[in-house]
Parts: sequence; C-alpha cells; structure tokens
Amino acid sequence: MCEKEKGKLLKIYIDETQKWKHTSLYHAIIVELNRLNVRGATVYRGIEGFGDKHQIHTARILDTSSGLPVIIEVVDTGEQIDRILEAIKPMVNKGFIVVADVEFIDIH
Repeated sequence: MCEKEKGKLLKIYIDETQKWKHTSLYHAIIVELNRLNVRGATVYRGIEGFGDKHQIHTARILDTSSGLPVIIEVVDTGEQIDRILEAIKPMVNKGFIVVADVEFIDIH
C-alpha cells in the first residue's frame, strides 16, 4: 500500500503574455523546475479570469482578449518547495504565488 507523505502545494498564477528573457514565463518556469529536479509540474491555461485590475480576459471566440490566466502547479516536499521559491520569485514580477500544506501519495 502507498503511504501518504507530507509536502507542499505550490501554485503560481500569471498570465500567458508574461515573458522571461524573451521566452514565455510559464515555459521558463517549467524549464527551471525541471532543472531543480522537482517531482513534476503542470501548466494550466485558463479559459477566463481576471486579476488585480479586474479586467476580464476570456477565450471565447467573439472576444479577442490576450493575457489569459496560467497556473503552474507543483507538489513536492517542503524543503524542495522552499528551493523552488528562491529560484522562481525573481522571475514572477506580476501575479501571485500560493503555498499550502498537503498530504500526497506518490504512485509509481
């Protein structure tokens, strides 16, 4: 039977137009997470959302909004999430980061 592990959930909320050194920020973060040997990461692209300026961005066909929401999600040990935060914080100049305690089951 697989045992539960204590860890942390990291969610990085940005928009798809953000850049880091001439590439998309979400891709640059994924590359950095891979370099840091995290267990895994997923990028979600939202279909609609708004941020601190309350401007709604949507993927509906008749609306040609850019800047759709992107969420990068990682679950790992608390120590690894702390290392990730040190590397990622300087890259994110707009958006926000959420860290929460979780229990997870690593099935492999």
